Formats: sequence, structure tokens, C-alpha cells
Amino acid sequence: MAQAKKRTPEQLQELGNMTQGLLHNINNSLATIAGYSEFLCEDLPRNSQTHGFAEKIQHSAEHIKTMVHQLWMINGISDIPPSGMSETTDLAEIIETILLDIAETVSKNLGIILDFEVQEDLHNTKITGHQGYLTLAILGLINNAIESFLDQQKGEYALQKI
Repeated sequence: MAQAKKRTPEQLQELGNMTQGLLHNINNSLATIAGYSEFLCEDLPRNSQTHGFAEKIQHSAEHIKTMVHQLWMINGISDIPPSGMSETTDLAEIIETILLDIAETVSKNLGIILDFEVQEDLHNTKITGHQGYLTLAILGLINNAIESFLDQQKGEYALQKI
């Protein structure tokens, strides 16, 4: 059985730096793709097949933009502390920050309005862990909840409890 190799803080920092560079390059290319597809949508006849293709390119670019944005949000991964080191954070604050940050994107891309309210008993709930990993876990849960609505008609949904 293969044994996982432990990474040094320097190796993890370098991985984070490489990730940032990769995200930067993806974002630059994505801006070009999104910009030109927007021009195409403006110039092509509204009901034409090519207009539909250009719209699909735009939607895909927005989807990738959302994923890149999520990766930027969790890029605290480049600052992963050595084993055993973590920080204590307010769970409600993390959830509210993430939801506020993605609410606009979700509304624009999926037509879903995030009307959220973090339960009162969750406030002042302290959680210990690495901020990047906590954010990644919460984003995964939120993403799963959002994907469950994709088969339904676009509309307004209220997520009552998180």
C-alpha cells in the first residue's frame, strides 16, 4: 500500500503559488472568451443557431468563472499551516461571508435567489480548523444544495436552515 508523502510548509506554499498563477492565466483566457461571446450574442440574429451557440459559450464561461472564483476564495490553501496548527473561527460568520459572496453569481447564472438566514443558535458557534478547508467544505455543501434545484424551473427559493 502506498504511503502518502508529507509535504513541507514550503512545498505547500509553492503549490499555492502555482495554483494562483494557474487561476490567473485561466481568468485571463476566460475574460477573452466571455468578451468575444458577448460580442457574438450582440451581433448575431437572436433566434439563429449560432446565437444559441454563443449563448452556450457565455453560460459555460460564467460557470467556469464561478469555479475559478470559488478556488480563489479557498486559495488560503497556499497558507496551509503545518500539521496540528489551526485557528478558531465563528461558523456563522464563515457561512454568511460565503453566501453573500456567491449569492449574486448564483442568481445571475442559475436564476436562483439565495434568501438565507443563519439560525440564531449557530451564532457564536466556534469551529477549529484551517480557514481554507472550512470554506471548501461549506462551499461543497452549498454547491450540492444548489445543484439539487437544477432540474426544477428557475424561480425563487428560500433555504430556511443551514
